[in-house]
Amino acid sequence: MLSYLEQSNSRYDQSLMLDIYRHKLGDEETYEQMRIQQLTYGSDYLDYALFLEQKGEKKKALEIAEKGLREGEGFLGALYEYVFEQYEQMGEKEKALQLLKQQFQHRPSYELYKKAIAYATPSVKEAVREELYALLT
Repeated sequence: MLSYLEQSNSRYDQSLMLDIYRHKLGDEETYEQMRIQQLTYGSDYLDYALFLEQKGEKKKALEIAEKGLREGEGFLGALYEYVFEQYEQMGEKEKALQLLKQQFQHRPSYELYKKAIAYATPSVKEAVREELYALLT
């Protein structure tokens, strides 16, 4: 089955191969080598970051997730949420707020607006509100 999937150019078949190596065969080394070569979408970066975090490589996981925000294609919402949670755990409040503003700029929504305003400290709430409004115009 793997030899058939290896010959396919289908993205779906490639993702099946990754799942087989990681979850069915437990071959994490092959999975990691293949995953590194197939980082295209936000979900790819998130999958790899979660894998690294599970291995205990939290710093590298965050680096991969941040790279995914810069280079990843498609929907990045889950990746933004992952990075935000990491910043929260590290106590990096300013980075977390900047990330919320970046996410709002990338994909504006009323929910993100409310989240950023609620997250901002009272001393910067008005500035954040104005900055988010400016991003819309």
